[in-house]
Amino acid sequence: MTPITARIRRALLYAVLVAGAFISVFPYLLVLLTAFKTQAQLSSTAPWLPGLPPTTDNLATMLSGDFPRFILNTAIMTAVLTAGQLVFTTFAAYAFARLRFRGRDVLFWLFVATMMVPSAVTMIPLFLIMRELDLVNTWYGLLIPYVLGTPYGIFLMRQFFKTLPPAWRRRPGSTAPGR
Repeated sequence: MTPITARIRRALLYAVLVAGAFISVFPYLLVLLTAFKTQAQLSSTAPWLPGLPPTTDNLATMLSGDFPRFILNTAIMTAVLTAGQLVFTTFAAYAFARLRFRGRDVLFWLFVATMMVPSAVTMIPLFLIMRELDLVNTWYGLLIPYVLGTPYGIFLMRQFFKTLPPAWRRRPGSTAPGR
């Protein structure tokens, strides 16, 4: 391939990447531009043009309501669920990948088979369970079903653990544990 052909291919690649980046960022740009428009400017200007003069009334209205509390609730739920999923999913996946116990494979495949059940099918029974436990409209009712790990996460982590060599093989001069 000649240097000119390589440059043309690289230029085309960058053009495609820039176009893809613009397509990805454009909706966020529209939201940002719309946030600084007045109600009258929303219908009188094109969506991709900024409203002149820009106004922060929409931002003040948003921050004066319940929106900051909603954002805080979302951040707390996300942090707790992520931490719980990381800890418990990792523990379960490690047990399925490394520990030997009777019925391990059967239990794992039964657990993975629960991924075949659509979430819409489990929604009403889950609600009924949470209602019986008086957990409807509580943080615990939202956290408990998902904080202890999900089948998909456990499956992915187990597959990752199975790719790693056993710890005793990585240390030079160590012997295999007696099992």
